[in-house]
Amino acid sequence: MNVVLSLCEKSRSTYPKKPCLENLFTVFTNHNIYILGDDLSDEMMDFLKSYNVTVDNQVRGKDKYMIDKFEFCRNNFDSDDIVYMVEDDYIHYPGSDILFEEGLQHADYVTLYDHPDKYSQFIYPNPELTDIGENTVVFLTKSSHWKYTNSTTGTFAFKHQTLVEDYDIWMNEVVHNIWQYDYHGFVQIRKNKRKVASCIPGRSSHMHPEVCHSPFFTLPQ
Repeated sequence: MNVVLSLCEKSRSTYPKKPCLENLFTVFTNHNIYILGDDLSDEMMDFLKSYNVTVDNQVRGKDKYMIDKFEFCRNNFDSDDIVYMVEDDYIHYPGSDILFEEGLQHADYVTLYDHPDKYSQFIYPNPELTDIGENTVVFLTKSSHWKYTNSTTGTFAFKHQTLVEDYDIWMNEVVHNIWQYDYHGFVQIRKNKRKVASCIPGRSSHMHPEVCHSPFFTLPQ
């Protein structure tokens, strides 16, 4: 599997970057990791040198930052390769890397993050909620329960060919909905019968802000 990490030290997230990176490098140690950096500091570059990762560090800014990761994923890898496009403020449970192949047998896009906006208790509920949650299907693979979901954040996995086919949709949403491209993008790709799946409970979590943690998620020891 190929992991493509977007890393920006100047992002709005207040959760520290290094614990997320150390966790990612440990959980995905047997996979290829590519880092698209946005004007990384010398200190961060020195930190990354101690790991077996490939770093492309440029001055990107928000718009280019978003566009570059889709372009990188489209222009590299083979059609059946699994690609995990991940943001820099996530924590993963050990062993969660094996789940992507299982989930992608039943969905076109897969996330390990159980976004709390899919439940009515969340302070900012998803616009597609029905009653107290999503109208969905729950299914089982060897290692996890899953549910089909209407969207996720900018952290998700797919097969390379899927992104190639959906590339124009994603780029259109990045350009026109820079702050909510992920939700609007998934709305559009579902019109093309694409399926999005989330494992339940979540095996990863967005760490900032705390209200966005996957339900019942605790920091792995």
